[in-house]
Amino acid sequence: SMIQLSSALSGRGFPVSVLDLAAEATASGLMGGHSDVSEERLLEFCAQRITRAGQRGRGFALTGYSVESHQTAPLAARLCDMVRGGGFNVVGGRGEEDGEGLLRTHPAVDFVVEGEGEMPLVALASALLEKREPRGIPGLCYRLAGDVVAAPSAEHNLDVARASNLDWVNFPLYTETKFPFAGERVVPYMFVHGCPYHCAFCGDYTGGQMRTRNPELVVDDLAHISKKYEVNNFLFLNTLINPVPGYLQAFLDAMRNRRPEIRWVDSAKPTRLDRATLTAMKEAGCVALTWGIDCASPRLAKLMNKGIELEEASDILIAANEVGITNIVNLIQGIPHETDEDIEETVRWLDRMQPHATHINLMRFQVMENSLLYLYPERFDLVRTEDGKGVDEKGGLPWEEKVNQIRRSWHRVIRVAGDLGYRFVTGSDCEASSGPSYSARQ
Repeated sequence: SMIQLSSALSGRGFPVSVLDLAAEATASGLMGGHSDVSEERLLEFCAQRITRAGQRGRGFALTGYSVESHQTAPLAARLCDMVRGGGFNVVGGRGEEDGEGLLRTHPAVDFVVEGEGEMPLVALASALLEKREPRGIPGLCYRLAGDVVAAPSAEHNLDVARASNLDWVNFPLYTETKFPFAGERVVPYMFVHGCPYHCAFCGDYTGGQMRTRNPELVVDDLAHISKKYEVNNFLFLNTLINPVPGYLQAFLDAMRNRRPEIRWVDSAKPTRLDRATLTAMKEAGCVALTWGIDCASPRLAKLMNKGIELEEASDILIAANEVGITNIVNLIQGIPHETDEDIEETVRWLDRMQPHATHINLMRFQVMENSLLYLYPERFDLVRTEDGKGVDEKGGLPWEEKVNQIRRSWHRVIRVAGDLGYRFVTGSDCEASSGPSYSARQ
């Protein structure tokens, strides 16, 4: 998102500097799976970095805070309150949905963008430069005569920025962040936003809405970045590289025609992929794929709207391994209504999939506020707890007991996976580690 936002602005002639505060905080040990740093300490660190960057108070200045969810938007607003100086502050992102609330509670926030910001930021910067009211900009909220003005949000075309500007990227921040490129120069890159599927537990649920960048422009961009910045490794951050029929094939055709010398990793849905396509992906530079299996129990997969058949998914992973692609499997333990038999089905599947799948990202179930489970718990025979942090199973476990079941399920599967020789790629750790050493860190 930062690459797209900064490139859209710089492509219109606006000078841009960017701080990846999440990456810097992670590198400093203030964020990540094993960090217990307080929220106040994290905000203090971010405020100091913004102040040291020295981009405020010099003529026309617009400081933007890009957030990934409505839970993090208030933190960005508090940063605006903490960092004093000239210029304007704008907070926004795909998860922001309460612009009026932020503006009324945080005086230092001047503007809020509800939704994606490529076009709104360009339009806002133009309006501020020309000293006119930014009326009618999609998704933009701002104060006017003591009231809040809000324009309806809109989906924006990912083809807005023709070439990515990575002049601001501090490459050492990303050299050790992701298997399998640990220690190497790598560029994070995204060209598929949203997802057409309806997995019940997903906190990034978009109602099936999605945006994709033109594959020809994607490949032109990859070739441009690789040549200009002398980097060949790309960490694709797409929700999945095969979102709809035809898109992956169009990307592979463009790669075949342009032939940039790059290596890449991404996420994929294990459905409707044949050996020829997987071979073409390998030839186009694919090193590893993260597969959203999530439920290795067919019963739970159906209950959670996964939209995959486990046998088909298993065959796809076997074929991917055979053509030379490393398989990383996402699994979530403790999903609502999970039984001991579901856990044992997961164990048997992991045993059957060795050595075709060699890496695993094992997660504990959490209730995500934007998920279908949270929004419509009755559809899944669940009742949301009063504090909104959990769900009780109708005819099953109340949340306080479910928390313990989630922990037991996770420990059972991680011990077995470690004994089977799986390597773990987990959250912000992101370096592969063995089962026993990973387990010891928990």
